[in-house]
Amino acid sequence: MPDPTWHPRRIALFLALGAVLYLGLLAGSDWLARNRGDANPFYRIGALDGPTRDWVILGASHAMPLDFANMDARTEAATGKSVLNLAATGAGPFLMRLVANRYLMDHRATGVVIVVDRFGLADRRWNEDRLGDSDFLPRVRLDAATASLFLRNLPRVPPTTLADYLTGFSKINNADRLSPDIWDAEARFEDSRRRPPATADAERIAYLYPPGATLQDRYFDDLTATVSLLHASGAHVVLLRPPVPDRFLALLPMEDDLNARLAGIAADQDAELVDYSRSLPEARNYFDSDHLNRRGVEAWLDDGLAGLLGD
Repeated sequence: MPDPTWHPRRIALFLALGAVLYLGLLAGSDWLARNRGDANPFYRIGALDGPTRDWVILGASHAMPLDFANMDARTEAATGKSVLNLAATGAGPFLMRLVANRYLMDHRATGVVIVVDRFGLADRRWNEDRLGDSDFLPRVRLDAATASLFLRNLPRVPPTTLADYLTGFSKINNADRLSPDIWDAEARFEDSRRRPPATADAERIAYLYPPGATLQDRYFDDLTATVSLLHASGAHVVLLRPPVPDRFLALLPMEDDLNARLAGIAADQDAELVDYSRSLPEARNYFDSDHLNRRGVEAWLDDGLAGLLGD
């Protein structure tokens, strides 16, 4: 017969041992995130040396080629300015607002470029839900300031995402914890010969803008709040439309509405609005349907971006 006697000390010891093991796994997983999470904007903020940068770049994947290969050094050499790229794949205005808030807790910038993509203004996949994605949250290093930021932004930060961050559950269970934090598209950055078929453009549009997608007021509010926050910190803010190929641009929805609302935000918040969307129409400047390759980034720098950042 099994012993029916209650053994609270054994139970407490078992629970304590489990807690120690879990904390050990969490500490090890966070150490890996701190050493292999270098593409994550929250990681980059935590790893910064020095309190200021001349320029900080916020945005999604269209801003990321500015930091591929040695392009960060190329940009700084062309502008004479220090540049920190805090863009992340699929980052909409809500996620950019969190990144800007976290950066300003410990640092300042003379200027901030916000690379605006309309898809981020139309779907929570790129905003509230993006923060909790398995390729993003496990790379966010644990610290009290970030935890406080997430807590203050409840319920926009989903409670399940906050709980995951605090417990480190997805960090511990991250199958890619030993892999470098590199967007796989970076491997195609040097390709200036790729000519994606027109069907690739249509598939990309369908992915970014599912049926019924419309621009959402709350994400314009997030963008406005980010500009206001940065302006209050003393930074000059530039709202920037990135280059895209002409055939891809022709498929983009909600163009007129977006331009009008961005102009309104720029005027109300004393920000600068710069539109490069038609500056590099040729497909040879892109490694896929809409992301700049090395040729494209260098042409963008030479044709105006270096001058903008060098001012």
